[in-house]
Amino acid sequence: MFAPVKTGRTVLSDGFVVRNLPIDVARKTCADVIIAVNLAKPATTPEQLAGIGKLILRSYDVMSEANERAQLQTLTQRDVRIDVNVGDIGPQDFLRTPETIEIGEKAARAMRDQLARLSLSEAEYAAWRHRVTTKKSVQARIAAVRFEGLTYVNPDYLRTFTRVHAGDAVDITAISRDAARMAALDELEGVDYILSGDPANPTLIWEPKEKSIGPDYLRPSAGLYAAGGGDLRFELDTQYVRRWLNAYGGQWRNQLQIGSTSLITTSFYQPFNIAQRFFAEPGIILERSLEDLYSDYRRVAVYRFNDLIGRFELGDNLTNNAQLRVGYFADRRGTPIDTGTKALPTISATDAGLLATTFYDSRDAATFPSQGTAAEIQYIRSDIGLGASRDWEQLQAAARKALRAGKTIIWLTAAGGSELGSTLPADRAFELGGPQSFPGYAPGQVRARRYWTVQGHLLWHLADTLAIANHVLYSGVEVEAGRVYERVDPVPDTTLYGASAFIGGRTAIGSVALGVGRATGSWALWLTVGRPVGSGSIVDEPLFR
Repeated sequence: MFAPVKTGRTVLSDGFVVRNLPIDVARKTCADVIIAVNLAKPATTPEQLAGIGKLILRSYDVMSEANERAQLQTLTQRDVRIDVNVGDIGPQDFLRTPETIEIGEKAARAMRDQLARLSLSEAEYAAWRHRVTTKKSVQARIAAVRFEGLTYVNPDYLRTFTRVHAGDAVDITAISRDAARMAALDELEGVDYILSGDPANPTLIWEPKEKSIGPDYLRPSAGLYAAGGGDLRFELDTQYVRRWLNAYGGQWRNQLQIGSTSLITTSFYQPFNIAQRFFAEPGIILERSLEDLYSDYRRVAVYRFNDLIGRFELGDNLTNNAQLRVGYFADRRGTPIDTGTKALPTISATDAGLLATTFYDSRDAATFPSQGTAAEIQYIRSDIGLGASRDWEQLQAAARKALRAGKTIIWLTAAGGSELGSTLPADRAFELGGPQSFPGYAPGQVRARRYWTVQGHLLWHLADTLAIANHVLYSGVEVEAGRVYERVDPVPDTTLYGASAFIGGRTAIGSVALGVGRATGSWALWLTVGRPVGSGSIVDEPLFR
């Protein structure tokens, strides 16, 4: 979990099974009295050993515990042993750190009498503290900084993520922060560093590890959605990206998808500077989707939406968590009927004009996050003066907050959309339904020109299916309320209510969820596997999945 530190010809790593509680090392190094903090776990049950992954992890625990027992047996009456019962908190539960503080404090206070005999007076402690924290007259400073081992990533790009420069005092904490910022980049698997040369004026050598898949990558994914009403949607998707086509990090991005929504996209992402703050991205999209049309919650027809879209966007990577895009689009759309009565209208139109989107994302996971905030705003304007055959506007916004209380997670979501007083065509109306918005409805079962919704999710931790890979399973319930205006079908404006219960989480094949939902006028039993399937409202965007 933590990168080893290289010093000369030595690689220093976490003790783990070799010295998880290094009492002998402390005694040989400097200690007259040992204060040993022993993290005690409850006995393992047979249920906790089900599966090869859990057995392997337990085998490491057995080795570690044997070493700990050998170390604890060396303690004398002069030493102090503090046993901390950590319960079900494991070494991978970083997000539960606040819980451990109270547990550790309680265990230490239980040994108050033994610890008191080692205490100093306030004056003695202050004198000792001053002695060990007073800066020495000579302080090591970094003579130079350089990058080694890079094949395709521009070192000047990585340099924009660092705060430590030549002439700065050696500060391991600051260096570690720089390493963490670089390691989070999609191009790198990790970052090592070495302080080399004169100890008083060392050279900081960064050793980033580029991903083994190289500058180009092929990334397949799949998604499945099935509901009790006979709805079945699937998508097979492959993304191909050529990266670092130039010194600024240009990328050729391609996507091929088949299924309920089939598409081919190609675009070129070109930053304008080394830091990649500003960029342009022109692209072309060829898309075909099957769209169900409902009247009073009953399916009456299936349309094919055929779109040929051209886009040109300018962007600003505002921060590591936020981005802004503005641009121009042109979309040639046809909507022939696939099944249903021929009396229903078909459309052949061109929409063209301005688009803008901005988002913020501080979540700790792409799916089933346990903390953080996601927010997005989208604006589209089709204008005859900009090449369109019809005028309309569309504005959507949504925000979701994830909160954690122990192993319980709460999601609070609000979303809405408006036509801003324009005449929004029926084929551009907002869609509600599916696992992300009113799970009691099928995707697109409610189409309206304005809407708002609020959601509340409560998730309970069931199991860590593979903790080291952050695979986790939850049970949960969701309640939702909203209102739609100017529906496409002949139903008056109304307030909608919905609720669902589900089991789901992150797995080796992506996110998986099985649930049952009830909404005003409809219900659905649904299953999603892999990449979530669905579109039509802003809460179906990847940011909120």
